[in-house]
Amino acid sequence: MNILKFNKPIFIGLVAFLMLTSCENEEDKAWQAAVSKGSVEAIDSFMLANPESGYKAEADAKKEAMAWAYAKSKNTIYAYKKYLMDYPSGKYKEEVNAQLDSIPAIPVDEESLTVLTTNAFTGKIDYGNQVIQIIYLKFLQIEETTGNIRFVANINASNIRKSIPGSIKMDDFTISFDENTTDKVLLNLVEGKAYKVNNQIVLESINTDQYWRLEQN
Repeated sequence: MNILKFNKPIFIGLVAFLMLTSCENEEDKAWQAAVSKGSVEAIDSFMLANPESGYKAEADAKKEAMAWAYAKSKNTIYAYKKYLMDYPSGKYKEEVNAQLDSIPAIPVDEESLTVLTTNAFTGKIDYGNQVIQIIYLKFLQIEETTGNIRFVANINASNIRKSIPGSIKMDDFTISFDENTTDKVLLNLVEGKAYKVNNQIVLESINTDQYWRLEQN
């Protein structure tokens, strides 16, 4: 009887140790499962379930690495600006300028203009609280002026149909849309840029206030 009383504190301590070890093992397993999925969503889900986790610093580092890898895979102005917006003091901020210089330029020539007007574009505009699908965007009435290409674009976005004039800078293919502010419905497209990807032209916003991307069919 005395022996049992003497060992009771040790027994309680052992149980507590085993419970703590079990909890740590469960967290470790959950972390490894999140990492194996290789997505920001999985990391966020883990941290939401384990807000005091010792893996927080590692989780932040992995999310930033994923954001940088995504930006490099897209290799667009928007992608790099978005990385800097999310990680203004990020590990890779010094590499952004070099990556921006690596973005392929589209020479403004007759072939480029022909490609631009050959097929319609489709894609989406993400306003943050609303996403609008662009069913059809076609460049019409293209006219070359000094340093610019003026155009009118016909747009069909779900239940919105309208024509929007605009311009493309001939030196860097930056696109601006000039909507009529008296229109009842405005798309409010921010400035974008044209890229040539796999011999196809892709249009994408370069302003992080709004994301839109259009590709030719």
